Amino acid sequence: MATYAAASDAQALIPKFVITASTVPSTTDLTSFLEKVDAEINACLAGKGLTVPFSSDGTDVQGSSRPT
Repeated sequence: MATYAAASDAQALIPKFVITASTVPSTTDLTSFLEKVDAEINACLAGKGLTVPFSSDGTDVQGSSRPT
């Protein structure tokens, strides 16, 4: 399961093309793609010393305590 985006998030960006089990790409394809992107994001974050998957309570300020 993707952490940072759901299939519905991607679908919302392209409302004129409805993604279903029988379209190309299919919902299975989209879910697989999102999971691969999640893995890449997590690898990058972990490489910078952050706990993954990243979560926030919404109070984080960009750049306030970035690891080097």
